[in-house]
Amino acid sequence: MGILNLQSRLIKFEFIFAFALASILFDRFRLGGRIGIGEILIALSVYVASIILLTNYKKITIDGVGKKYVLALIFFLFICIIPNTILTFTMDLYSKSSLTDILAYGTCFFFIASIAFLNLNHNAIATICLFMVCVFTLPFIGSGDAWYGDVRFSGGSDNPNRLAIYLLSSFALLSQLKLNLSSKLVYALVLTVLIYFTLSDAARLGYIAMILTFIFLAGCRSPYILPIYLSIIVLLIFFIFLNFNAIINFLVDLWYAASTSSYRFNLISTGINAWLENSFTFLIGHGSGSFAGFAGPYEGWEAHSTPVDILTIGGIFGFALFYGPLIYCIFEFIRQRNNFAASCLVGLIIFSLFAFVARHPIIWFVIYCSLMNCKIKEIKN
Repeated sequence: MGILNLQSRLIKFEFIFAFALASILFDRFRLGGRIGIGEILIALSVYVASIILLTNYKKITIDGVGKKYVLALIFFLFICIIPNTILTFTMDLYSKSSLTDILAYGTCFFFIASIAFLNLNHNAIATICLFMVCVFTLPFIGSGDAWYGDVRFSGGSDNPNRLAIYLLSSFALLSQLKLNLSSKLVYALVLTVLIYFTLSDAARLGYIAMILTFIFLAGCRSPYILPIYLSIIVLLIFFIFLNFNAIINFLVDLWYAASTSSYRFNLISTGINAWLENSFTFLIGHGSGSFAGFAGPYEGWEAHSTPVDILTIGGIFGFALFYGPLIYCIFEFIRQRNNFAASCLVGLIIFSLFAFVARHPIIWFVIYCSLMNCKIKEIKN
């Protein structure tokens, strides 16, 4: 039976894929290490999808930006990440390279590839996933053991940072779904409350950046508001010029606050040093692993900043594959006047500056959905 005749079965796949994606958030009963029900479900989904694709390989077509993008990811995995990781691991060129982390990136890329080449409805998966994230989180608000250190709300997850990643990603997915306005408002309110409860400075910064970007984009096309924006920009430039040193000190303090402490700043600095080791690492990084440190590079710590960590892992090429599509989609959504979607992606990028998010399939799914949903359309006057 060909792929085109499997539509009724693929609907079931969409639910399974969405449930597997959301289940990674629910890690309170993990089997050990990084393996939980979500990871197992994603692995089984990819396995079954691979069998279907292999038995129908003659019907596979490479068309559309989504399929081309996942092919680029898989190409980068096999040509750059895997050989580079094996080289650095076996020859001990750089400490703390990790063969097991290859599985994380491979799972992310093949999960998205399965969705793309099975022609699954990504928006249906996003809708179910968004609903499941709320289901896996809201019931735990009143539970005493759902709080990390009695301070930060983690919900069904044992890690409040993972919850923050899913909440910001859910906002990005919500902004692209064709739901009615009342449904979007309800979901947005729920996600806003959950972001507040996580007490994550990074998540709040991303949320604030999202709101400010939306306000700016909503008004910049108005002939009445644009002069006000320009006046504010001029006054802001003048203010910065007069208070440059004080502003720099404030931004440094803000960065430390969002990064938890000065230790995070040191990790970012040593991570950059690891990336700039030589021209080879500048282009394709060191492979999978953690290459930052408190006192110097290669101490086995993440920089806890996606731009820095992904540069140490995949170099300029890895950085471009992650942030390039996001930036492209922001501009395309602005062209389509979908200010909500563009603003959510800006918020997600700001959030990623203070957390390493590239090991999570939900992030790559957001990138894939954004590429599929930001197709150029004519704007009617």
